[in-house]
Amino acid sequence: MRAAVQHQRHQAYDPAHLALDPYVAVARKRRLLAKHRRPKVRFFSKTTLQLMAMVAMIFIFSHALITAVSGSVTLIKLQRQHTKVQQAHQQTLVKNQEIKNTLSVYTSPAGIEELARNNLEMVGEDEVLVRIY
Repeated sequence: MRAAVQHQRHQAYDPAHLALDPYVAVARKRRLLAKHRRPKVRFFSKTTLQLMAMVAMIFIFSHALITAVSGSVTLIKLQRQHTKVQQAHQQTLVKNQEIKNTLSVYTSPAGIEELARNNLEMVGEDEVLVRIY
């Protein structure tokens, strides 16, 4: 089949035969278009375009590098802050526990009596308050 098509392409230049052959018609159209085709107008030369692409790639990579470095610095700062916050949290928990222990002492009857005697200067019914300055 392919040999028959090749044979048809190379037959004599019969205009009736050439009009029927799709390969010849396409080739003829290409030749005619090539004659009338305008040359491509380039705004930049090929080396200029390559240079612009290289500058763009350098800009992109440098921006990515700067972003990565600043991100890692920010991460280190945040980790330090996190450590400080955890330490403050632990100190607050310890202080909270001390306050709870103190509260539990003062909620008992003996603790209330001690608070009244020491801070409010109160005495029992059969006691006398003596102040020494």
